Amino acid sequence: MLKEIQLLMDKLPPKSIRGLSCDTCNIIYFTYMITDDVWLSIFDNLKGYCCLKCLELKLGRELTIKDFVPTPINFNIIYGMERGCE
Repeated sequence: MLKEIQLLMDKLPPKSIRGLSCDTCNIIYFTYMITDDVWLSIFDNLKGYCCLKCLELKLGRELTIKDFVPTPINFNIIYGMERGCE
């Protein structure tokens, strides 16, 4: 799924999605929300920005539906995961 999301993101003009950039790799990414438990398992506080690719690298595993907060901002991610998108 991350490959498909990145392909879509590459087609968008820079800063078209809130202009957030990953604190690790500096790429601009779309907004999402993961649970505090997941975030705090790799970061010291709830501040900062991280793209999904770097987040998975830091976690040492792929993200699952349960990692995301059930909120409208995550519906596209959850929808894709439920349908087996990679």
